[in-house]
Amino acid sequence: MATGNHVRQMAWIPRNRQIRFETGTRIRQSSSSTCDCVLTSSPAFIQLKTMTVYKVLRRNELIGFLASARTRGSTADERDGFIHLSTASQLPGTLDKHFGGEKELSVLSFESRELGCNLRWEHSRNGRLFPHYYGELEAELIQSWFPVKRVSGRHVLPAGLN
Repeated sequence: MATGNHVRQMAWIPRNRQIRFETGTRIRQSSSSTCDCVLTSSPAFIQLKTMTVYKVLRRNELIGFLASARTRGSTADERDGFIHLSTASQLPGTLDKHFGGEKELSVLSFESRELGCNLRWEHSRNGRLFPHYYGELEAELIQSWFPVKRVSGRHVLPAGLN
């Protein structure tokens, strides 16, 4: 681990593990990576395995994202300074809490590795770690898209996501 302006090489980090870093820590993803970032919130966690993360968008947000090929997220995302993302297991709670009675929702998936250093895992709802993306999401990073259906007043996700 490294602090301040110094980057210390780590010889080996177990896969599928999260590492805790303090404010000011500089992280370089790999020797061939151009990603060199300084964490600005404390504590922050870096997920060392790649996984799929999801962004829920309203119809107008999706149209704007696809039209411009990039987004800073929703009004709430812009207010908070990062784009709120969820894991598959967090999606149902996110839909219930933030999109209760809304229709015409879509979910986009992204691979965490493709999001690089701008993806941070921070404590949020009930003290759980949530993925937060600092920056603009680019449309070329979208892995998949699916509509969120409503059945009997509840959001229903495709099989395998809930």
